[in-house]
Amino acid sequence: ELLIKSIQDFNPVKLIPGFMNIPPEKRSYGIELLRYSIKELKCRQKSIHNILIFFYATTVRTKEQKEELMELIKGGLHFDEDFALRLFKRHNLHEAQILVYGNMGLYR
Repeated sequence: ELLIKSIQDFNPVKLIPGFMNIPPEKRSYGIELLRYSIKELKCRQKSIHNILIFFYATTVRTKEQKEELMELIKGGLHFDEDFALRLFKRHNLHEAQILVYGNMGLYR
């Protein structure tokens, strides 16, 4: 939280190697910073959005976290759909898979 308050103009893409070294039990901090970068700083880099999807897919445990993920997908993240579908399938996030397929127009 302190980091977010002190950062106004930075490039989160430069932090990608650091994000990928965050251990799974600490990824909630990474999720918070990535969400801030996307929502408040209007970051549109696909790689940042993909990392956020990766963090959610690998750490979702509660109903609340699943709802957050679903809202992000509905909210227009700029992520790679194929990447997301593979992650969601691997981690049994079927609702998220269905939502991505629907966004792609593959709902038949």
